[in-house]
Amino acid sequence: MTSNVSTGRRRFALAVMVLVLAAVAALVSGARWRVDAAARPGYGAPTGSGRPIGAGMLPDPRQPGSLAVTAQEYNFGDDAAHVPGVTSAVELRGVVHRPVDAKGKRLPLVVLEHGLYFTCLTRPGVVPSGATLKWPCPKGLVPVPSFRGYDYLAANLASHGFVVVSISANGITPAEQDASWDLTPRARLIGVHLKKIAAWNTTGGAPFGNALLGAIDQHRLGIMGHSRSGGAVARYATLLPNKDFTLKAVLPLAPAVEGKDTITDIALGVVLPLCDGDAYQHQGVFYVDHSRYAERGDTAPKYTVTIEGANHNFFNTVWSKPIPGQPGIEDDTVNGPPGSVCKAGSPRRLDQARQRDIATGYLGAFFRYHLAAERALAPLWRGDLTPAWATSVVQVARHPRDTRTTRGVINRLATERDVTGSVRARGFADLRVCSREQRIGEAGNCLTNSRKTPTPDSEPHHSWGDLSMVKAAWTRPGAGITTPLAPGLRDVRRFRAIQVRAALDFTDVRNPAGRTGRLQFVLTDAFGRSRTVTAGGNPALSFPRMTTTITEGYSDLYPHFLLNQVRVPLSAFTGVDLTRIRSVTLRFPHRSGSLGLSDLMFTD
Repeated sequence: MTSNVSTGRRRFALAVMVLVLAAVAALVSGARWRVDAAARPGYGAPTGSGRPIGAGMLPDPRQPGSLAVTAQEYNFGDDAAHVPGVTSAVELRGVVHRPVDAKGKRLPLVVLEHGLYFTCLTRPGVVPSGATLKWPCPKGLVPVPSFRGYDYLAANLASHGFVVVSISANGITPAEQDASWDLTPRARLIGVHLKKIAAWNTTGGAPFGNALLGAIDQHRLGIMGHSRSGGAVARYATLLPNKDFTLKAVLPLAPAVEGKDTITDIALGVVLPLCDGDAYQHQGVFYVDHSRYAERGDTAPKYTVTIEGANHNFFNTVWSKPIPGQPGIEDDTVNGPPGSVCKAGSPRRLDQARQRDIATGYLGAFFRYHLAAERALAPLWRGDLTPAWATSVVQVARHPRDTRTTRGVINRLATERDVTGSVRARGFADLRVCSREQRIGEAGNCLTNSRKTPTPDSEPHHSWGDLSMVKAAWTRPGAGITTPLAPGLRDVRRFRAIQVRAALDFTDVRNPAGRTGRLQFVLTDAFGRSRTVTAGGNPALSFPRMTTTITEGYSDLYPHFLLNQVRVPLSAFTGVDLTRIRSVTLRFPHRSGSLGLSDLMFTD
């Protein structure tokens, strides 16, 4: 829950959710493609044909591992923790999930922090009319155990050989209010708990005795924060590193954003539930936009993961389960407008069980891939495939680490220079760079608005950040942007695929309502031979499935102009010499259309 808890946006509802487990196989980002242009007659096999994409069996990361798991709480009192910069003491409480025989095993550590929610409620069995954000709890109220809301994820990771600590952050809420909702106190609380964890790992102590001695590899730390703590883990990664731990992976889940934090040399995964009724601007994409080129030689990738049908609260069981004395099932998008994919009961909405099932898979796989080096999970994080168990449209967009074999930037598509001069752009009715500086209704704005959308909140890349992108619109087929390759980038055999981030402008009448967009990648070699591969049916190019008839009062359910990944394998470009590629063209085959574009590159 973000800081607008007091504005009344929260809507409580008691409901019984029907479990509908359907195995829906969603095609990969970039897996639905077609080779269109034949090589010229007489040309033999290409020198380099690329590597197969998405090959092999992907492990199911939702399944529990082989290790027996134990869970134990620690609670040193409501005023035991002293957070730097916070005048009032807060609780030092949490729960540790670990393998039963973790002692001495030097396992990776994941720390989880919940977001802003009610701190205290009336006792179980009593109508929760006394809900408050105060701390410590007033007489007659009991603490809300929000830190237990991720037990399902923690137990799964522990069974795969992780130590997982979920910390209570109730006392931080009043401190944030006193600090004008600054996220720094919430970030510093993570450091307080890490100091305690380090002591358990090196010398032992209550309540674990010696059970955690040597259990943790302090150089393999990952942190996840939900809602306001999504912003807090970004703040921690940017400003507050602990010299006793090496932070390797940061996962903001449905994050609230505050400040301009930049995350480099740390794997970053931003998860955006597209039916979020709280952090509805999806402003967390800022962290990827802002960090992706911030450091030359950045050693870690950046990801966005968008989940259609997922809301804000169902990731935390305490915020959503019908528990006596709790507020009930809080579906933060329960009252969505008619026709919206986000309305409760819509076939595309995820119920609690399905949403947490997907979360277990993706969140768990993120830490297993980046902290435990489970390389079999790589296709999931390249965006090569969406597994059938996702039961939703889940898109992964990856900005790879900056090495010679993982990232070959063709065109950032961010400035006027990227579409002029040696870069040839032909056939466009409108081709320009757009950014936050141009708001809706103004010339140069990213959304065309000829099919009206009512709010700037429809632009996640600009609601908080300022991503410059190329906006391309055309009214006849064949418009294209051709970028010549620098000499050092012409041998592309070291890469696996070509990709771009793209978004369909649903406000532009040049995109017929309901039609999925298409784009083509054209590789031309030094001998003039070309191969065209069409990316069609890709979710990144889909007309938003949310309603475009907006009902007043439901700003959280507007469709969003959100860049996602379109990717095709280089193995599809047969008939051209992959050691001598001269240029890359993005071509648009529909009769008319309008797309936002960014980050055209070769990648592993």
